[in-house]
Amino acid sequence: MSTGTEAHAPTAGEYIVHHLTHLNSTGHAQTAIIDWSVWNLDTLFFSIGLGIVTLLILVKAASKATSGVPGRFQAAIEILVEMVADQAKGIVHSAESRKFVAPVALTVFFWIFLMNSMDFLPVDLLPRIGEMFGLHYMRVVPTADINQTLGMSISVVLFTIILGLRAKTPVGFLKELFTAPFHAHNPLMIVLLVPANLFMQIVEYFSKMLSLAMRLMGNMFAGEMVFMLIASVIFALAGPWNKAVTQHADSFSVSVLNLGVGGLALAVLGFAMGGSLHPQSAAGIPVLLFLAFISGAGYVIWALLMKNNPVSRIAVFGLIIPIMNVLLSALLNGEPLFEWNYLAALVLVCIGIFLVNRAPQTQETKA
Repeated sequence: MSTGTEAHAPTAGEYIVHHLTHLNSTGHAQTAIIDWSVWNLDTLFFSIGLGIVTLLILVKAASKATSGVPGRFQAAIEILVEMVADQAKGIVHSAESRKFVAPVALTVFFWIFLMNSMDFLPVDLLPRIGEMFGLHYMRVVPTADINQTLGMSISVVLFTIILGLRAKTPVGFLKELFTAPFHAHNPLMIVLLVPANLFMQIVEYFSKMLSLAMRLMGNMFAGEMVFMLIASVIFALAGPWNKAVTQHADSFSVSVLNLGVGGLALAVLGFAMGGSLHPQSAAGIPVLLFLAFISGAGYVIWALLMKNNPVSRIAVFGLIIPIMNVLLSALLNGEPLFEWNYLAALVLVCIGIFLVNRAPQTQETKA
């Protein structure tokens, strides 16, 4: 049973911001855009952990490989090996270099695949488990962190430079660095074009690093946003769904079904994860029953209002929740209220509710 400040369900914006905050070395949300002293611990944990899993899987595949009829696991690994080998042949023409490039490419491919696959997990699963251990922030997709993808892209570019030095020799590599992409045959023009060629080469390497990092991070970040928007939209669909159902069924029955099924599912999940229900005193039981009655009655009234009014005119009253939170926090906890930003926000919300409800009635309402 909570005491003190009244808790409230987060808005869609608060929900998304919370899930986009890293568990870092400071213990709180990072405020500066760039801060080299901050370590994103969740990115380090999941990327290193999945890297170890990648190595274990590949070592197991190599140790159990057979020249006979392969099993399903070996066949899947062989498909990946052949795909990476074909890619390496098209990019690296030296057979000697491919002996080193292909295994590294296979390992990186499998590692990135596992990190991206973390996005398939329910968006709240691991963060909720983390909260049980006092971890209030957690992002489980390492490739949605620009630090991870930028570190990988820098490593890849350095890797290509090393391969270039091995394939072209240091002299040939430096010659290409200073004489391309603008070529000349006159010795004087070659010297004059050195600054421009060097600048273009540096730009090319930096653009490769940023392109690799931003494309991977952008794709996974967008995927995270989509899943979080889906999670928040599910709650937003409650109003229209309730109205559609109550047009053909009794509002009280629908409310009992919603609360009963939802409460049973949450109870089963809570007990399955080791939770328990132990009121601290006998006096707490009537309070719990009273709170359950108030919640149920409020839900039934909400369903009745949804049935007989446009959804937009009723759903907007959900904005009263933060208003009451601010007022009760000021009344019970002595938190500041008479500050211009708080008062302005309260006034704007109240004006919005008033404007929505004074709008002309639709044909549906008149009917």
